[in-house]
Amino acid sequence: MQISLLLLFLPSLSLGFSSLSKSPSPLAKHVKPVQVLYSSPDDNLSPFDAYVEGESNKIVSKDEVTGEGDVAAELGDVLTVGLIGKVLKSGSQFVENENFVFELGAGDTFPGFNEGLIGSKAGTKRVIKVPPSQAYGKNGARGVPPMSDLIFEVEVQAVAHGAFDKVIAKIGLDRLAALILLGILFAVSPFLPS
Repeated sequence: MQISLLLLFLPSLSLGFSSLSKSPSPLAKHVKPVQVLYSSPDDNLSPFDAYVEGESNKIVSKDEVTGEGDVAAELGDVLTVGLIGKVLKSGSQFVENENFVFELGAGDTFPGFNEGLIGSKAGTKRVIKVPPSQAYGKNGARGVPPMSDLIFEVEVQAVAHGAFDKVIAKIGLDRLAALILLGILFAVSPFLPS
């Protein structure tokens, strides 16, 4: 059985999204959706379950909890996530972060992590399997041997979609705190020296 997956190849360099604009840079025109076919060796297995460490070259994911947020993550959005990253073969954990903030597709993370989170919403709990070609590759990283398949357990805490929301997410404020701070600054501005 052929299972069609629409995957988006993301280069490891920044796509050039401005943190204050949804307009992509000229580099983004080189990112094109591609049709990728994955043939499952067992018709009853999902692509996630059929992933073979060392042989699969596609990013696969499954949602353990589907998020109820208002906005589905897309390139240029700022995500706040909790994550645990492990080497698939050994199960050894190489990263854990309860409050990781990054811009999706801006080069803050490797391509496979970005691609695995496209379409997620606040509240989503997703497991992502990433092949070496979309992660650390031949070089490996601290705690990750070269050519290692990785698995991430990710909980999406927030998806910031507008310019204002993206700025406050990057500085670590929630929307209410930012609005209060702006109100205070506006109220005291007449008393500040010119």
